[in-house]
Amino acid sequence: VTKRGKRKRFGSAMLWPVGTWGLKAELFANLHKLGMRSGEPADPPGYVHFGDFLPKEYFLQLTAEAFVAEVVRGKFHEEWKRLRPDNHCLDAHVYAMAMAEMLGLSTKRADDWSALRQRLQPTPEPDLLNGLRVAGPVSTAPVETRNDEASQAPRQKWKNRG
Repeated sequence: VTKRGKRKRFGSAMLWPVGTWGLKAELFANLHKLGMRSGEPADPPGYVHFGDFLPKEYFLQLTAEAFVAEVVRGKFHEEWKRLRPDNHCLDAHVYAMAMAEMLGLSTKRADDWSALRQRLQPTPEPDLLNGLRVAGPVSTAPVETRNDEASQAPRQKWKNRG
C-alpha cells in the first residue's frame, strides 16, 4: 500500500510503509522511562515491561541500532546505525508497534478494552461433578428433507463452478 493508500504489488507480497524512524525513536524513548521497578509510584504511559526470563541476547538485539547525528562534509546527517549484525528483536518490536497503531490500540478507551474483554472471554468449562444436566429423550422421528429445485440450486451451482 502506498503512502496515498493505493494498492501496489511487489512480486506476490503486499507491502506497507511502516515509518520505522519514528517508531524506533518512540521505542528508545520508552526504554529510558523509569517505572515502579525503579521506585516510581506508577509506570508511565509507554513504559516497556520485560520478563525476567528474557536472555541477554534479546536485549543485545533490541539495542542493536543507535541514532547518530553528525556533520558529514559540512552537512548535518542523521541515521540509525547498526551496532550489531542481529537486530531481529528490534525489528519485531517496531513492527508490532506499527500493527498496534494500524489496529487503533493506542486510541482505545477503558470501556473499549472492557467490551473487548467481555467479547473474547472464554465460556467457563463445565465442572464434571457439579451442574450435570440430564439430556432429555432423543427423538427418533425422521427428519424431513427438501429435494425441490430451489433448495438444490446452490449445490448445483457449486458443483458446476469448474
